[in-house]
Amino acid sequence: MGVQLDYAASPRDQPINCLQCHVDPGVAREAGSDWVVLLDTLKLVFGVVSSLSLGFFAARLLAEPPARRRLSLLPLLFLAVWLLLSASGRMLATLSADQWLSLASVLARYCLLLPASLLAALGLLRERERLQTMDVPTLASSCSWPPWRSS
Repeated sequence: MGVQLDYAASPRDQPINCLQCHVDPGVAREAGSDWVVLLDTLKLVFGVVSSLSLGFFAARLLAEPPARRRLSLLPLLFLAVWLLLSASGRMLATLSADQWLSLASVLARYCLLLPASLLAALGLLRERERLQTMDVPTLASSCSWPPWRSS
């Protein structure tokens, strides 16, 4: 796929293909770069924070009546599931830091981002009537399902 490293030679003597580093973070580490791990960690942290923000936005939309205040805790449940799965993946399997970051990133998308996105879609569908009463027809029509259906 890219440049093959000869492990007998010094890693600094070999050119590194950036695509290969992205696919196999171990290649960049062998070449003396810890930046890939740092950037992957930052990507994971920002992904988790943005997914939780979307989840709290969606939960707030869905928890409007006082009887539904418990729905505002759903993002914390998603976070707990993600933390449990990520920690158990690290403890049960012998994963390197790079492999664990990849696993945690994938689990964050499925445990945090996917449910938060679905909740946000449901919340915006529920807000359609309120948007229509506020005389915002363009925004209200974009909150319909299916999206090509007009009001």
